[in-house]
Amino acid sequence: MAFSAADLVAVETAIKSGELRVQYNDKMVVYRSIAELLSARDLIRSEINAPASSSSRIAKQVRFATKTGFGT
Repeated sequence: MAFSAADLVAVETAIKSGELRVQYNDKMVVYRSIAELLSARDLIRSEINAPASSSSRIAKQVRFATKTGFGT
C-alpha cells in the first residue's frame, strides 16, 4: 500500500492525543493499542522514506547483429 505524508501526520496526531482511531482518506481505522499505532507509524515512515524500488526502473539492453553489404 502506498502511504502519503498526510497518512503519517494523521497517525502521529493520533499518537500525540492518545486516540486509537485514525482516518486515512475515506477509511477509518481503529487500532487496538498505542503499540499497534506506533508500529503503523514506523511502517508508514519506512515506506515513505524508502528509495524507489529498482524493479520500477529496469535497465533494458538491445543488441543488434549486422553485416556490411548486401551480398554473401
